[in-house]
Amino acid sequence: MEEVAAGLDIGTSSIKLVLRGRKGVVYSAIKRHSGPADKRELPPGLLLSDVFRMLRSAAVENKNFKIKAIGLSALYPSLIVLDAQGKPLTRIMTWLDEKGGEAAGKFRKGALAASLHKRTGCPAHGSYPLWKLIWLRKNKPEIFRPAAKFLSLPDYLVYRLTGKYAVSRAIASTTGLFNIRTLEWDKKALALAGISAAQLPECFSIYHLEPILQGPRFETGLPPDAVVVLGAGDGHLCNIGAGCADGKVCSTVGASSAVRVIGPLKGYNPSVWRYYLYGDKYVSGIAANAGLSTLEWFVKDILREKSERLPRLISGLDPALTTGIVFLPFLDGERGPGYNQGMSAAFMGLRSSDGSREMFKAVLEGLFFSLYHCLEVLFGNTRKPAEITATGGYARFPGLLQLQADIFGMRVKAIDSDEASADGSAKVALTALGTISSPLAIKPGIRKIYFPDSRRQLEYKVKYAAYRKFYEMQADK
Repeated sequence: MEEVAAGLDIGTSSIKLVLRGRKGVVYSAIKRHSGPADKRELPPGLLLSDVFRMLRSAAVENKNFKIKAIGLSALYPSLIVLDAQGKPLTRIMTWLDEKGGEAAGKFRKGALAASLHKRTGCPAHGSYPLWKLIWLRKNKPEIFRPAAKFLSLPDYLVYRLTGKYAVSRAIASTTGLFNIRTLEWDKKALALAGISAAQLPECFSIYHLEPILQGPRFETGLPPDAVVVLGAGDGHLCNIGAGCADGKVCSTVGASSAVRVIGPLKGYNPSVWRYYLYGDKYVSGIAANAGLSTLEWFVKDILREKSERLPRLISGLDPALTTGIVFLPFLDGERGPGYNQGMSAAFMGLRSSDGSREMFKAVLEGLFFSLYHCLEVLFGNTRKPAEITATGGYARFPGLLQLQADIFGMRVKAIDSDEASADGSAKVALTALGTISSPLAIKPGIRKIYFPDSRRQLEYKVKYAAYRKFYEMQADK
């Protein structure tokens, strides 16, 4: 019986799972979260039930394979608070939760912001657990005082599966509480949050594995010797799953969007987060709030139609359609590159002759203008790469990949892995088991490469300048 690893990726809206062996992916599944539509907070009980059901289905439907390990990938940043008995005092707060915004905004204007960013790799922004903890200490003492443990989402899964409080240094580096240079919890950040290292999980490598308890094994149908591999964040593992090694850029558009690159730790950019991966490798990048969720907002709240119509709207996209409308996609404030949570979404140049087609095209353009802005800031004065690898839900839509190529003026590569983060976590798990030599040893195939249209590229260069001008006007308000 062939041994395989389950790569589990938990996002804001769904859970994805792949089974990968030495020869490739043998199974994949996706399930939307149970519970409320608002993804600022996820109910831990429902999430755990969804995860267990997916693992059990994978085990039942693939009896010819032995699931030897579960590799974890999850959204970040996130936070859940537990009491002394390990019971949740809060829901799982995702990056969409804005509780820490005020504290982060005030600190970002102070003299110590750069020092904290250089040590922890995390800009001062309310999405990080550090700032949520400051909010909880001030506004929810009835939760903060009895708290015994502060965990990220994957740490909570590890605890429920193994009974251990353990976290990978990769996930720890996404909290704002971890020193990316010493690879330990940062004492100054902990003091700022008002917590101790004893209230946080112990840090290990992404390859660290722990045996699964009998109860979870029974619920999931996993074998007696099954283990959990700590893994990393969905962004780290997306680059790994996409085969983006040193210097190769990966862009993701799912619920939100991001551009990332793996490399050594060097220099400093106040807009760039830098998270630890393994060895001397770090993932540097910028994330934006805009994503497919922005398109769903337009379909549901502006067009007043069901979100199921979104794929048809995208498929019917006319590449030649031009409009004078510029859209800023900051429906939930701005993460990168400006980290201005007070930013709002706005249309400029809208006229009575414009209809839903023109507005939808402007929303699409605004999404990619925002992401291109992130890419520009990420690379600064250095030369931008000629190619970028596309991952996430948008990679299924040729029209979006062509639009990105035209706006970015770069080749956009679509790979044959639809679930890069889940696949990346499975590759890390196989590496931990010794089945493969490195998570980057297995490269995905290329589905298609999209080249920029020279005429549209020039048009978008002019329109991007208008976008940036509109952006600066709104940012100064």
